[in-house]
Amino acid sequence: CEGRYPKWHNWISPAYKFAVQINTARFIQAVRIASQAETALHPGVTLSFGNGKLAISSSSDVGDGTAEMLIEETETMEVKANGASLVDAATAADNNGTFEMRIKDNGSAMSFVAGAFVGTVMPIAMEDV
Repeated sequence: CEGRYPKWHNWISPAYKFAVQINTARFIQAVRIASQAETALHPGVTLSFGNGKLAISSSSDVGDGTAEMLIEETETMEVKANGASLVDAATAADNNGTFEMRIKDNGSAMSFVAGAFVGTVMPIAMEDV
């Protein structure tokens, strides 16, 4: 279709800084635990990659939610996204219990990859990234 569209290539890029295989069930459980502290005023969970771990956290006026899981070694990176969107993308990308997450850089969109399937979760702006 002709028309003017946002420059989505700036957010969803085929180039990525790292890719990591993630256990689907563990990821979904960790996101659900961490996202319990999400509120309308404090939306999203932060995914912090590094030192062979993925730490998933949220903080709001109702409390804090934190969960960690072991992953293969990756570069240090942080992104923030809606917890329900992360669960939906991981569920859709599940391929025999795992999926691959690809990220271009801090604060960019996350691609959830399994075979020919590619799902994308857009980030929530992070003030300190």
